[in-house]
Amino acid sequence: MRILIANDKFKGSLPAEKAGFHIKNSLETTFPQASFDLCPIADGGEGTALAMTTALAGEWTRGTTQDAQGRPLEAPFGWVASSATAIMEMSAASGLAIVQDLNLTHLLPVL
Repeated sequence: MRILIANDKFKGSLPAEKAGFHIKNSLETTFPQASFDLCPIADGGEGTALAMTTALAGEWTRGTTQDAQGRPLEAPFGWVASSATAIMEMSAASGLAIVQDLNLTHLLPVL
């Protein structure tokens, strides 16, 4: 028997690849003769870059970049050496959560 485990992350507790690993370990006790394929997935939001990196047998690493205001910071990204491909989650470097002191009041509608 061949079992495909294609799960998303468990937000706030486990990334998709670790959750899949634990699901596989649990199923192996019930189906010891089965072969398992782990395929972490994501919905396009948080965790997608990590899921893609894992699926492409890449490594998750960190590098220096700049936030939306040009300040240096360390951000994670995926690196797939076999195809020289970087996979970035842009919000890790330029998301609004990073830019806490940015004044956005000029974007609010005038009432």
